[in-house]
Amino acid sequence: MSDDIIRISLDTAIEGDRTDWSHLRGLSDADITEAMAGDADTFAIDEVLPSSTSGVRYILFRSKDGSWHWVLKDKDGAQLAVSATPFASKAATARAIDALRSKLLTGDVKAA
Repeated sequence: MSDDIIRISLDTAIEGDRTDWSHLRGLSDADITEAMAGDADTFAIDEVLPSSTSGVRYILFRSKDGSWHWVLKDKDGAQLAVSATPFASKAATARAIDALRSKLLTGDVKAA
């Protein structure tokens, strides 16, 4: 077995976690957007789905753990929604967005 492979089970605590959680919690939306813009794994959903004329954009990105997520932004770049579910692939993320878009067009609005 390779020394480069690390096996961790759910009941094993990660020792020596080097994540700077206070730094991550302190990031603003602008900081995150800037980091995503410089990430080669981040791309506009227009590369996968047709673009809308409203200026609202879904942005797909890959997190450090390798899972895919989406962010919905308005024409000014303000964040409107974020996926709560991680996806295994870029294609799965695009399919989820497509399903969400079709549900938004046909869904009912109910008061809480």
